[in-house]
Amino acid sequence: SADNRLSLSKDFKVLTRLIEMGAKRAPGSTSAVGAVFEMCKETGECRQELLMQQELIGALVSAAKLGSERQKELACGALAVLGHKDEFGASPPDSDLVNLNISAQDGAFEALALLVLEGSPQQATPATSILGNLVMSSGAFVKNSLAETKGFLSKVFRQIRGAAPLHRGLSLRLLYHLVKGDSYLVGMVVKEPGMVKVLSEMLEGGTNTQRRYACLCIRQMMMFDKRMVAQVGDFNQGRIFKSTLLLFDEHDSSLALAAVLMLASLASSPLNRERFVKVERLVLGVCEMITRREAPHHLLAGRVLSLLAG
Repeated sequence: SADNRLSLSKDFKVLTRLIEMGAKRAPGSTSAVGAVFEMCKETGECRQELLMQQELIGALVSAAKLGSERQKELACGALAVLGHKDEFGASPPDSDLVNLNISAQDGAFEALALLVLEGSPQQATPATSILGNLVMSSGAFVKNSLAETKGFLSKVFRQIRGAAPLHRGLSLRLLYHLVKGDSYLVGMVVKEPGMVKVLSEMLEGGTNTQRRYACLCIRQMMMFDKRMVAQVGDFNQGRIFKSTLLLFDEHDSSLALAAVLMLASLASSPLNRERFVKVERLVLGVCEMITRREAPHHLLAGRVLSLLAG
C-alpha cells in the first residue's frame, strides 16, 4: 500500500543516515547495516522500495570502503544479494540497476578489489560475488579496472585453487566473465602457473556449478590462444576426455552444454580427436545429445561429430 511504501521509505532514510555515520564509528551503524542486509533477502514490496533508495546503495558502498571490519562484511553481503546475477538461472530484473548504481560510486572497484586481495574470507567472498555481478552488468569498463589492479588475477586464481567451496565457485564465475570474449585477459590468465591443471581437475572434483565455469573458462582460453588446445588435450595424457564423460553422467542440461562447447574447441586438433574417439562412451554421449534434439545442444553435438569424422 501507499502507507507501507511511505513508512518503508522513511525507515530506509533513517538507516541510510546511520550507515553514513559508520565511518565515524557512530553507535548503531553496524546494526543498521545488518538490518539492511536482512531486508535485502526479502522479496516483494520491501525489495522494490529498497531498490529505489539510491542514497542507501551509496551508503552501503561507503560502508564497504570505510566501515569497520564487520560493517564491510555486512555491506558487501547486502550488495551481493541485491545485484545478484546468474546466467544459469533467474536473475532479478532489477539487478542491473543496482550494479550500475554500485559502479557509479567513486572508488567502488578499488575498494572491492582490495577486499578480495586483503580482506577476511567473510569480506572477500561477497566482494568477489559483487565484482562478478558488476562484470556481467557493466562489461569492459569493470574488466579493465580489475585487470590493471596489481596481483588481482593471481589472487582470483589462488582462490580457485584453495579457497572454501563457495568462494572457489564465485572466483571461477568471476574469472569466466573476465576472460569471456577478451583476448587480452585470456593472455594474462594463461600465464598463471598451473591454470590448466587446476581447471582440468575441477571437472572431476568440483560442484556442478564449478564444473560448468571450469568448462567455459577452458573453452575461452582455447578460443583466444590456440596453443591452449594442445596444452589442455595433452594434460595428463588426455585425461580431460575421461573427465568430461563424468559431466555427461550428471544429466544436468547446462553442464552438458558447457561440456559440449569445450569439446568442440578440443576437437579442432587432430591429436585431440585421436584421444577423443578412444573414450567410446563419450562419443556415444555426444550422439545421444543429437538424438534428444534439445537446442542448442544437438547442433553443437553435431558439430563435434563432424569434426571427429574429419
